[in-house]
Amino acid sequence: MRFRSAIMAAAIFAAMVSQAPIVRAQIVGPQPTTTQPLKTVQVLVPAGTRVPVSPTDKISSATAQVGDIIAVSATENVNANGYLIVAKGAGGQAEVASVERAHGNGGSGKLGIKMDWVTAVDGEKIQLSATQKTASEEDRGGGSSTATILSYALLGPLGLFFHNFAHGKDVTIDASKVLTAYTDSTVHIASNIPAQDSGFAH
Repeated sequence: MRFRSAIMAAAIFAAMVSQAPIVRAQIVGPQPTTTQPLKTVQVLVPAGTRVPVSPTDKISSATAQVGDIIAVSATENVNANGYLIVAKGAGGQAEVASVERAHGNGGSGKLGIKMDWVTAVDGEKIQLSATQKTASEEDRGGGSSTATILSYALLGPLGLFFHNFAHGKDVTIDASKVLTAYTDSTVHIASNIPAQDSGFAH
């Protein structure tokens, strides 16, 4: 009798458990939201916009040849009209335009670097120059960027394309040297990335 009662009690308990509502765990806190990407716009990038770059490899007047291609990369983010147009680290290209070896009589080596282009955030190539053109100069056409850069290289303004001016020494440029280039003409770049901090004090 007691055995039968125990069996009935177990059966009733099992039925109650099977009918009990299932309590699901609730997540407390903010729920993830789906953010819509910003609309891509055609950003106007004025001629003369500053684009600092550095060579990815060492270049020396002792070994460089005219026409050598130089890989460069942007050293900071470049913004225009509220949007990022060139990301830090973006690749680009320059070219050796002139070379002078160091002379035994004390003449220092020289390198002339022609800035070619840098890659924008939309994958397009932005043509670069060593001089900062104004809108009026762009309208007039101006001289070619190659000739301008070559003349600067031969005159040797401090910090532009040279570093080592010791007599009788060859000039060497490496990734630690920042070469300031500028957009050669006004262009439009597709971007949906808000302007980014360059990482340097303003």
